[in-house]
Amino acid sequence: DLHRVDRRQRQMCIRDRRCTVCTAIRGTTHKRYKGKDVFVPTKVGWYFCTDVFTLDTITRHGNRYVMITRCLATGFYLPMVYIEHKSDVMSKFLLMIQRIRKNPLLVQPDYEIVKELRLDVAGEWQESCSMWTDMCADLQINLRYSSPDDKRANSHAEAAVKHLSHTAKGIMLSNSLPPEWIQECFNQAVDIRNNMPLVRLSLIHI
Repeated sequence: DLHRVDRRQRQMCIRDRRCTVCTAIRGTTHKRYKGKDVFVPTKVGWYFCTDVFTLDTITRHGNRYVMITRCLATGFYLPMVYIEHKSDVMSKFLLMIQRIRKNPLLVQPDYEIVKELRLDVAGEWQESCSMWTDMCADLQINLRYSSPDDKRANSHAEAAVKHLSHTAKGIMLSNSLPPEWIQECFNQAVDIRNNMPLVRLSLIHI
């Protein structure tokens, strides 16, 4: 009752983080968030998220976009897909999937790599695009679209874009490279990130 009546006491508890009730309420008595376990995929090479990042400048190879795909279980990045026009997303993605499924280092014993793909609601692969959905159906890839109303729904892909872009720009800055070399820096950033295992991998039986 003290937390519900005395607003000053409630704000003090939230600021000091001493009261779990006040922390759950977070300043309002009308909304109380219920903590739940976050879904964490543990099947290696099954669940991936992807996003298209617009580069600041056109690379020396003539590409303006890069498609970043990351495994949600292991944090492993698939090879970067560099795109000149967004209309080329489907063809470049198809070639990348076909190439990695033939790679003996990425072959899984019970299933093919990339079986589920989480996407945002973008125009190049939206649910109403029949060519994209038919191609993924032929590849036996299940599509899961994030909520357009909540930006946190596709947080894994956004975090992957942030990690690689910051690492690539750091490599470019440390070597005094011009902006047109960002594509080579992205490739180096992927190699660095893939050789840095995540802490949560100790919970996964690989």
